[in-house]
Amino acid sequence: TSAVLLIAILTAGLASFQAISRFNDQSNRDYLISAGKLIGQQLTDAIPAGTAVDRALEVFSHDTKTLRATIVDIRGNVIFDNEADSSQMDNHLFRAEIALAIKGEGPGFAIRRSNTLGAEMIYVAQLIPELDLVVRTSMPVYSSKGPLRDMLLTIGLVLVLALAVLSVISALSTRWITRPLQDLSKAAKSISAGDYTVRLHQLRQDDNEAAALGEAFNSMADRLQQTVMDLEERNERLAVVFENMSDPLLVVNAAGAVTLLNSRAKAVFGRDLDPEKVVYPLLLITHSEAIDTLVSQVIDGNQTVRRELSLQTVTGPAVFMVIASLVRTSDGPGAMLTLHDITEMKRLQKLRSDFVANVTHELKTPLTSIRGFVETLRAGAAQKPDVADRFLAFIDIEAERLHKLIQDILILSEIEDMHQDSHSQTFDLQTLVDAVAVLLDEAASNARISIVVEENADPLSVNANPDRIKQILINLVDNAIKYNQPGGKVYIQTARRDDGMVAITVRDTGVGIEPEHQARIFERFYRVDKSRSRDLGGTGLGLSIVKHIAQLYGGYAKVESEPGQGATFQVILKI
Repeated sequence: TSAVLLIAILTAGLASFQAISRFNDQSNRDYLISAGKLIGQQLTDAIPAGTAVDRALEVFSHDTKTLRATIVDIRGNVIFDNEADSSQMDNHLFRAEIALAIKGEGPGFAIRRSNTLGAEMIYVAQLIPELDLVVRTSMPVYSSKGPLRDMLLTIGLVLVLALAVLSVISALSTRWITRPLQDLSKAAKSISAGDYTVRLHQLRQDDNEAAALGEAFNSMADRLQQTVMDLEERNERLAVVFENMSDPLLVVNAAGAVTLLNSRAKAVFGRDLDPEKVVYPLLLITHSEAIDTLVSQVIDGNQTVRRELSLQTVTGPAVFMVIASLVRTSDGPGAMLTLHDITEMKRLQKLRSDFVANVTHELKTPLTSIRGFVETLRAGAAQKPDVADRFLAFIDIEAERLHKLIQDILILSEIEDMHQDSHSQTFDLQTLVDAVAVLLDEAASNARISIVVEENADPLSVNANPDRIKQILINLVDNAIKYNQPGGKVYIQTARRDDGMVAITVRDTGVGIEPEHQARIFERFYRVDKSRSRDLGGTGLGLSIVKHIAQLYGGYAKVESEPGQGATFQVILKI
């Protein structure tokens, strides 16, 4: 309403201004025509030009209007001008108003800037046919527009006053009418800022529609608050599950950029990045084009795909079972990648496969020999006592080898399945070492090897299963005897270290071990010299048994050796 009133006042004021402006222009033109006619009449009465102009100025000049008069002949020469020296003025024949008057088309009229006075002027020229003269009267534009400026100023003041009054009235009425809407807007902004507890408790105006709107808003706020709480609770649960997954999980968009990854993925691939701040291609994380191809296959085929892939991690290459599933987000389709590390499973599968192959091979060799000797005996060798006795001795040796192999396999299997030895007891380790030295003394003497036990000043009391520790000593000393040189020695030493661990050291003066074999010497069925090992009756499981017994007691086994300078085996045990 205020705007309409303001527009109406403005329109009326402008219309009045235009009408008065037109009236003022016509009044000024009539004023100049009358002054020109008076000058022309006096010139016709043979009154000099200066006198005629002065008399006209006495009649028509006043404070608000300044009259200028110029008399020009029909050739355009200026005869007289009351404001300038006529002899210095240009020819006026082609001035618009004068040209119109000479043509006899009535008073000529023009508005332009005067080169002589340097001001905008209104010109009216009239022809005096009796004298062949043109009388031109003029006045400055600014003096003719003075009343209009005053009127325009008055209209402006009225408009400003009306605008002020209407603004006050409009503000008061708007504030009174829209107060409920302001409260509603304020509450809506609070909700948009995250404050879902805000409500419209009391409407400031007794209005049924406003009250109904407030009730609807409160109901909407209640539902929104409950929905947000449910979503936040669900997101918290998902975040806990997501961040505590044991498997790396990544979400990739159709462009191959990672949009989400959990803490496990960051740790596995060594990339502590925030996908919301930086765009990071999947290829730079996994260094695998195959997984990029897998993502494209999932998105294009709209299906879940499982595939074993070898990926580069911070600890080196690892084998993962990658499960890629299609996901849809606001940015379009993508793929969720779950990476289950099966490196250890693959390693165990290979160990199992190698173990079965080695056992099969180790069992096959003596069995083949036994079958060969039996067939030879059946073929007639049994009728020759000396041959039969020799073959039976070979059969006995191979049977003993089978027995020892099976026994070592059973021991190794038993140790691997144990997490703690339930048959531990306290005993003197030095006494056990002496017993093992006596047990193997005959074998050492036959090989011309000396066993040297380095005695401790005090008894070395330990808590363990004596049979397990005895197995370690027998296996290490037996190997030291077998792989020694005639006249060589085997040294046995035991000691408790500063960290409380017990060290059992067996050193020989034998052929030594090449560096490339030392890393694998404790593997099942691994032999440095396979032919010599079988000739000496070894099963290939002795050092593996030593390693697993050491691990059972929270320790480890290691070897140090140089070819031709013997070998030193050390077992560290927490006993």
